[in-house]
Amino acid sequence: MSKIEDVDIIIGTDNKSKILDYINEYRLTNKKLNKVKNIMTVREFEEMEIDHYQDKTRAFLKIQDGCDRFCSYCLIPFARGPVRSKRFETIIEEVKNLLKMVIRKLYYQEYMLLHMGKTLAM
Repeated sequence: MSKIEDVDIIIGTDNKSKILDYINEYRLTNKKLNKVKNIMTVREFEEMEIDHYQDKTRAFLKIQDGCDRFCSYCLIPFARGPVRSKRFETIIEEVKNLLKMVIRKLYYQEYMLLHMGKTLAM
């Protein structure tokens, strides 16, 4: 992808919270950026707190990412890396904050609920 003329910034499936930083870096330097790294080495859940929902009654809360199953038909482990979970305390705080914003329905986003908390020290 980095050889495609019109592609200026390449990011992987981690560090999504830094997209604006990457755009600003590109604007300042005018140099192409490749921020893809080996997703198999990522062990921490990327915290991206929802602090504002305007005129919405539904929210999506990502609580887990990745998968360790490597099913023959699935690319999730290769695209998202190993399973990583959001800390339970963080989930509870974010749910409380979302409820204060008049959210009526909350959807949890995860790939394998069986693995929820697997990477957390209990």
